Parts: sequence; structure tokens; C-alpha cells
Amino acid sequence: PRDSVPLDNSALDSESLGRREKALQFATQGLQLDSKDRYALDDAASAYLALNRFDEARSLAEQATAQNLSSIGLNFTLLDVAYIRGDQAAYDRIMAKAAGTPDEFLLLFWKAMGQGARGQVKASRETWQKSRALAMQAGLKDFAAVLFGIEAQCDASNGYTDDARRKASEALALSTQPNASLHAAQALAAIGDLARAKTIVDKLKRDYPDNKFVQLVGGQMVQATVELQQK
Repeated sequence: PRDSVPLDNSALDSESLGRREKALQFATQGLQLDSKDRYALDDAASAYLALNRFDEARSLAEQATAQNLSSIGLNFTLLDVAYIRGDQAAYDRIMAKAAGTPDEFLLLFWKAMGQGARGQVKASRETWQKSRALAMQAGLKDFAAVLFGIEAQCDASNGYTDDARRKASEALALSTQPNASLHAAQALAAIGDLARAKTIVDKLKRDYPDNKFVQLVGGQMVQATVELQQK
């Protein structure tokens, strides 16, 4: 009865299903059992953010940081609040604090996504490259490939077809892991390279028959994009 792990997992499950109020309820119960539970802190801050309760999201994340309970998830929340409110000074402070830490490449990834959403294409691409370079320096080749794949999807969404195709190819050349391949396939499907996208997914399903994400989620998402493009 004093174990907060089931509550943490329930909060995470609720969050993934879009049940934000329920996620907050579970996370709050977890914090009542253990006020220093990093997972519960992450889940609660994320739920507050999703519910547009920005002051509470920021306050919780800042309190946790002051108690040396910071995490990448809480930093994402603080960045998101600053981004939504247009508080560039706060945003820059968070990024500066992360410089030189093991989490820097992840926050740069988050920053690249935000820059792209604002239409700052050149700046976004430079930040993507910095994030990948740090991931490679850390020996995280597969994650660097995932970053290529996600950027390819962003380029596809913004109409940069050639860039999307090139970055998808970079992702596939760098890693054969499912996550990178699925992001690349999704980008290729979005730009109309349907045969190649289908080939990638078919191979993944053969190679990873027991991987539920490949079989039931990622592969189906690519297939849905293929079918939409065919209409």
C-alpha cells in the first residue's frame, strides 16, 4: 500500500491514453506516498501542462529542481511553458543550464522541434545537427538515427521533399533499429515514396514478429499514411 510504482505506471498509462485528469490523480496520489518520486513529479507536471494549468506545471517543476529532483521530463515541461508563453529569457536560461550536461542533446532535440514549429527552418536544422552530433559523441548512434528520421518527418510535413528523402536515407544507413526505421518509413510515406515505405515496414514485421510496437502501432501508422496517399 506504500508503493508508488503502480500509481506511477497508472499515471503514465492514463497520459498515453489522453486521460489527463486521471493521470494527474494517479500522479498526485504517488506524490502523497513519496514526495521525491521523480516519476510522479514528471507525470504530474506533464498532466498539468496538458491541462493548460501552466502555473502549476512550472511551479511543480521548479520546486523539484530546487530540491535536486530535476529530470529531462521536468526540463521539457519548463521549456514548453516558456515556449507557450513566449518567455525567451526563461527558455534560454534552461538551455544554458543544460549546456555540457548529458541531457543537452535531448533538450536540443526539443528546441529544434520548437524552432521548426515557428517556421525557423534554418535555425531548426542547425539545432538538429548539434543534437545529432552530441548523440554520436555519446555513442548513441541509434538515437542519432532516430533524430534523422524525426527531422525527415518534419521536412515532409513542411514540403521539403528532397530533404525528407535524404534524411530518411541517412537514418536507415545509420541504424537498423525499429524506431529509426519507422520514423524514416513514415517520412517516406508522407512524401509519396510508398513502395519504399512499405518495403521497410514489411521487413520490420518479418524481423521483429514479437515487437508489439512494430506490429500494432508503428507499422500501422505508416500503413495508414500509405493508404491516405493512395486516395
